[in-house]
Amino acid sequence: MRATQRLVLVTLALSVLTLLCSVPALCGELQEKNKALARRFYEQIWFSRNLTVVDDLVAPTYIVHDVGDRKGVSEPAEEQKRIADFFWQRGTMTGRIDYQIAEGDLVATRALWEFQPRTWWGRALRGRTPLPVINVARSAGNRHR
Repeated sequence: MRATQRLVLVTLALSVLTLLCSVPALCGELQEKNKALARRFYEQIWFSRNLTVVDDLVAPTYIVHDVGDRKGVSEPAEEQKRIADFFWQRGTMTGRIDYQIAEGDLVATRALWEFQPRTWWGRALRGRTPLPVINVARSAGNRHR
């Protein structure tokens, strides 16, 4: 009897999940919300120098989900302000988001970042060269975590 009850419960759960995902508005709503949060993160902090929104967009302590050496590092949200401010003090930044891919609470964003250095040596070394960036963010509620 117990195995039969489990089978019925699993079948019922799968049926409900299938029904919900057959309605695109319900199935993709969370991913769209998370993509909007990631877009806002780039547009406000990195492309517009609005560092006051870091506290609204990033959990007090978050885990870096980027590709590369920093993946899995836990750090305070203040670190995002510090890193962005480091670049903003040395030049201007612009960019655009090319595309985003969302799955569950993860969003991968591919953006083209441009930095225009203010110093002569910065311009001589790097100039204004677009740099493709891939960032992965995990969302919880209204913040990256």
